[in-house]
Amino acid sequence: MTKISKQQSQFGFALFSYFLFLILIITLVPFDFQWPANQPHLLYTDFLDLITNIVLFLPFGFFCQFSKGDWDQGKTIYVFVYGAFISLFIETAQIFMIERFDSISDILMNGLGAWLGAMLYNRLKINFTKTLVGKLALEIPLMTIPYLIFPQILLNGLGAYSDPNRLWLIPLLGLLAAYIIVSIYIERLKPENVTSPLRLSIILGAGFIVVSIPGFTIKPLFMILCTAGVVSFIWITATSWNFHRDGNQRIEPHVLLRVIPLYACYLCMQVLLSFDLSSLTWQWQANISITWNNSATFIIQRLEFVAGFTILGYMMAEYRGRRNESFKVTIFFVLMSCFLWGGLLEMIRGFHPKEYASAVELMLILISATYGVVIYRLQLLFIHQLR
Repeated sequence: MTKISKQQSQFGFALFSYFLFLILIITLVPFDFQWPANQPHLLYTDFLDLITNIVLFLPFGFFCQFSKGDWDQGKTIYVFVYGAFISLFIETAQIFMIERFDSISDILMNGLGAWLGAMLYNRLKINFTKTLVGKLALEIPLMTIPYLIFPQILLNGLGAYSDPNRLWLIPLLGLLAAYIIVSIYIERLKPENVTSPLRLSIILGAGFIVVSIPGFTIKPLFMILCTAGVVSFIWITATSWNFHRDGNQRIEPHVLLRVIPLYACYLCMQVLLSFDLSSLTWQWQANISITWNNSATFIIQRLEFVAGFTILGYMMAEYRGRRNESFKVTIFFVLMSCFLWGGLLEMIRGFHPKEYASAVELMLILISATYGVVIYRLQLLFIHQLR
């Protein structure tokens, strides 16, 4: 393995591990394992489940192939096997969960999703020439943010089954991801005629629909309007926006200065949307442990909140990237910022009549933010090799 592919492998493995962790949590909640009283439903299938199983393993396959660096890029069948093996482990564990159904089709669809993700990576690698990759090197860190936001949209939809009001956060996430991608497109890809604004809108719109499938099952009309809004935003901005700056100047600071405050508001809205103002007592509660509810949607909502700080940590580390400071300084700044913001949100949660501020959740927030910084630092090593 070459030095370049080694850096790529480390960065890819960090993202691959992140998505694998999310997959395991999503598929194994609420972690209520019992000895099965009935025979497993091995032939159970549902069309929506088939699509969801494919979507869930797309990033798994994409970053599994990416993390392999320059080794066996064409042998995507291995990625299918990896995905099917992980799925087999999940299905075996679900035999001992009362609320879960086991199906052979899940294993096949998960493997297919992993294979499609690997094929997508190979396709993108063919389309992006070495010259274009070099021109994009400065903006590659920005592109990682949409990669991280897309599963966040999926988590939001899954967590909205018990609280449909949470779906209002999906268009915000979609617009944030769209703004980042359009900014890179205008600055780097549009001058190279890589694709047209219309084609970009269609591709990103299709991706938005895919990760929003759970939301479509809850409020289809609302999600159709959200999709139309996101696609319109992409097409209008990609067609009419222009940046007048030196081609070698990084656009990261300008984009992140707009994105970080809006994303912080998204994290705040996650907490506020759980409040029922009619039952608010203004009594503050705190505890060392985390508020626990043995329902799958509640756990996924908590996962969405904590995982959201991985993205915030990544964004803030990237914004500090131009300072050429040490890793210790960067991580200290990010952790202090996330401690203050996360602590404030936990204090707000303490006024919830059925929940309380949690020291454990604040600790998980800091761990999540730290992982975001680690992903960014590994990516910097990869980019330095590209240059």
